Amino acid sequence: MPDRPYRILDLRDTHEIGGPGKTILESYRAVDHDRFSLHLGVFRGPHDSADTPFLEAARAIGMPILELRASGPYDPRQVWQLAAMVREGGFDIVHAHEAISDALTYAMSFVHRVPIISTAHGWIANSRKGRFMVRLDQRVLSRFDRVIAVSAKMQRDLVEAGVPSRKVTLLHNAIVLESLPANRGDRCPGIPVGRALPGPVLVSIGRLSPRRATRISSTRWPSSRRAGAACRPCWPATGRRAPTWNDASRPRACRMTCTCRVTSASRRACSRTRT
Repeated sequence: MPDRPYRILDLRDTHEIGGPGKTILESYRAVDHDRFSLHLGVFRGPHDSADTPFLEAARAIGMPILELRASGPYDPRQVWQLAAMVREGGFDIVHAHEAISDALTYAMSFVHRVPIISTAHGWIANSRKGRFMVRLDQRVLSRFDRVIAVSAKMQRDLVEAGVPSRKVTLLHNAIVLESLPANRGDRCPGIPVGRALPGPVLVSIGRLSPRRATRISSTRWPSSRRAGAACRPCWPATGRRAPTWNDASRPRACRMTCTCRVTSASRRACSRTRT
């Protein structure tokens, strides 16, 4: 054990906060800074802004930010940039959080040997590119020193994809309630949609996608209706598809659907549709 805090570089390839971003930010807030020194590494192209929601949130809590510059989305020079960043920064661990940073971190480990870990937050394979990235990520993760699964299902998926079970650690996802706004005027759960909703309310928080919609409509709502609950679904989400949901993709059993596209911490575009 070093006589200084462990230096950890968290890599994230996105401009939005999202689930992995929340994990990074909340870890920085909660970590014992006398034992761990967390830094954020982000990818920045020639036309990317330095004032993204994710970077603004990281700056607001004082998290150190390091940039990996690139000429485009697939710049191989980032491998050597990352190796130099890790070497010169004296980082003890590199922690990746999605397919692109996983692949880059794995390639970097051949240039500069350092323990590499990844948190597997989930896979979305709705397109040809998405399916390719999932397969690439599965192959790469099997060669990491440690992989953190955020759910028991993700743990099973990783092992089935070929990641040795001895390398997979289950660490359940969680929501920091203190970081969420609440609707004080009713008895329902605090849902950041900008207005009160009559209960009971079932909520799915996360990025919207056709796969997720199918899973929700085929499992949760029919069982709730069979139990006699006049439930209402709500998706507070950051997915770009949020404003375009139609009757074909919403569960028909529900009386009201409230879809909230969260565009920033202070601005929300909400729509309500009765079915």
